[in-house]
Amino acid sequence: MKSNRLISPVVVGLLGILFFFIVYVFAPISPKVHLHTHTILYVLISYVMFFLGCLFLYLIPTKKQKNKVFRTTHEDLEGQFRLSIFLAVVGISFRLIDRFYLRNISLFQSAFENRELLEQADSGLLSIFGGLIYPICFLVLFLFLKNNGKIFSFAGFAILILFLFPTFDSFLFGSRSLILVNVMMLLLILRGTGRLKVRFIQVLCLSFLLVLLIGLSGYMFLSRLDEMGLDVFDTIYISGYATTVGPSDWVASQLSEGLTVINTLLFSWLNFTQYYTHGLFEFNNFLGMAVDKHSYGATQFNVIYKLAAKIFPLPGLDIVLNGVNPRPGVFTTFFGPAHMDFGYFSPIFLFILGAFSAKVHRHITLSDSYYSILYYMLVIIVFFMPVVSFIQSAQGLYIIFSIIFYSIVYKTFCKLPKFRLIK
Repeated sequence: MKSNRLISPVVVGLLGILFFFIVYVFAPISPKVHLHTHTILYVLISYVMFFLGCLFLYLIPTKKQKNKVFRTTHEDLEGQFRLSIFLAVVGISFRLIDRFYLRNISLFQSAFENRELLEQADSGLLSIFGGLIYPICFLVLFLFLKNNGKIFSFAGFAILILFLFPTFDSFLFGSRSLILVNVMMLLLILRGTGRLKVRFIQVLCLSFLLVLLIGLSGYMFLSRLDEMGLDVFDTIYISGYATTVGPSDWVASQLSEGLTVINTLLFSWLNFTQYYTHGLFEFNNFLGMAVDKHSYGATQFNVIYKLAAKIFPLPGLDIVLNGVNPRPGVFTTFFGPAHMDFGYFSPIFLFILGAFSAKVHRHITLSDSYYSILYYMLVIIVFFMPVVSFIQSAQGLYIIFSIIFYSIVYKTFCKLPKFRLIK
């Protein structure tokens, strides 16, 4: 097995900026607000601090000898694999009980109705613990492939069922963000385990997959509009994201002719680009609102606060977050939630995130480690910084803590991994 050779978080951040710029250039949109110099400087400083955090960590000499790789033994991989299956099944069981028994979610209800039921019910301990454990199903697939498992087998099929549970969960509520995270996680796992190589045919397939995802995103959005009884064309003007990013004149004129096959594809692309780019302009407006109240971590790390509120007599999360975000429900890039938490000290948070990302990257580069899933989630977070905070959204924090939880359990109840030095 080869060691992980994933790109560094610095390169991931730069690629995220480049992709955002490409989407913006080809987006059939017309921004309704102008970006202030203050906003641009804030974003630039935040990125610089993130990159400096990465470089700071890379400059710290590692205790391990250079040019040597530490690989986990086959026996250790098997132990990790068995534990991951057990915890994933427990987490999924908790999730199913919470969804279908405690919250009365149904397969025969619309995603809109299921969302309402989810928002009305309070998050109990079973819901929190289930959310913290079930993302380990991502790790199950990673360890299975690391163990040279074959996807086209009975065991491989069973592992895929576990892996696809988060996708099933996201379809119940029509969550496009969570589906995106699941697809990205699958691609990173395949890449990290050597099952996905950069070849022309695979690049072509990935391009087709991107187009398919954009089309699926548009279809899910149209279905949601139909459930809510809203007109398709009104949403490109009155939706939350359309407040700052509207359609260009030519695309509005084209869509007014009706939803033909071409216009449906055009609508999907418009919807995707509005969805993808509006966060930067919302962040621009957010900074202009001069909100003085901050949540000190409760916005992005709300899972921790919810759990603490179940144990200690703390005020409810709604009370803590009241007034912090003037426009909930819209993206404000990664930097909006960071500012809601820490104000103008958020670049320090970006520095710490950069150092943490670089530390995890260096660790998995030197060894075959279950921390790879943690790094894959960090890759997703960093790549989409110009769009949204995936710490806060799409259960990103749950995925991060699921790997930390797995590490604690593995090191507590199992023997520590024994590494052999590969010269």
